[in-house]
Amino acid sequence: MNLTLGLAILWGLVALGVGVMPEHFQAPLAFGLVVVGVPLIGLLTYQMGPVWGLAVLIGGVAVLRLPKRDFIAWIRQHGPGAGRSR
Repeated sequence: MNLTLGLAILWGLVALGVGVMPEHFQAPLAFGLVVVGVPLIGLLTYQMGPVWGLAVLIGGVAVLRLPKRDFIAWIRQHGPGAGRSR
């Protein structure tokens, strides 16, 4: 097994552990996982190809639900049409 793939699997296990923690602990740890995960996915894609990179990216997005929820809320607040009155 490739070292990068092993690190990605370890990252996934840590992300699953963070997911079961109380929500006030999840936010800083989740953003730390994103900071570590992005270069890891890039390196994995470079070494093993786009199929593996895409598979790990989809797995990471599925595990980290808190940053997705915050990003969607930010888009709704600051996105197109946010300044218009209804």
